[in-house]
Amino acid sequence: MKTKAWLLIPGMILILVTSGCIFSPKDDPSEDPPSAPESPYDPSTTPDIMVENFKKIYEEGDIDAYREILHDDYLFILKHSIGDADFFNYDTELVVAQKMFSGAAGADGAPAIVAIRFDYEALGVWVDTPTDEAHFGGYDPPAKFRDYTVDMYITRQTDTDIIVRGSARFYAITDHTQEIQGQQKPIWQLLGQRDNTNE
Repeated sequence: MKTKAWLLIPGMILILVTSGCIFSPKDDPSEDPPSAPESPYDPSTTPDIMVENFKKIYEEGDIDAYREILHDDYLFILKHSIGDADFFNYDTELVVAQKMFSGAAGADGAPAIVAIRFDYEALGVWVDTPTDEAHFGGYDPPAKFRDYTVDMYITRQTDTDIIVRGSARFYAITDHTQEIQGQQKPIWQLLGQRDNTNE
């Protein structure tokens, strides 16, 4: 019978960052690349659709789609510093996500993650980010933010699953469009997250 370990968001981040580097096996370069399948995700034409896609992408462990939904300026603002780091940037976030998605055990013996499930509850509505906001202000058009409670359920190949509970502020931005059914529609990306968990 499995037991459950409860963590807040900062504890989960620390476990992932300090785990061994985990990557899926590379594709054989001699094989012909497969044709691109139709996306299983709805176009992120609103911030709400973008957040729902983020949830689906994380639960599916789709690293390619994750690269696309994150904005190039993506930052995850930490509640507490890890070493000298106060935030994760786009590149660091992808390394952490790859560890989550690979389905392989860590180089240091960390157990493999076999499934991830998210529960979100939105708090309030999307509002414009103030121009003078230190990390996410100053964009034109402005980024929008909304607060969420977050529960993440992580199933591992051990007798201990992990439940991560906390709150986070999501920042969404659109700076390009996509033609959808003959019309140009704004496409939203995740500009960042801020850990607002109270310990």
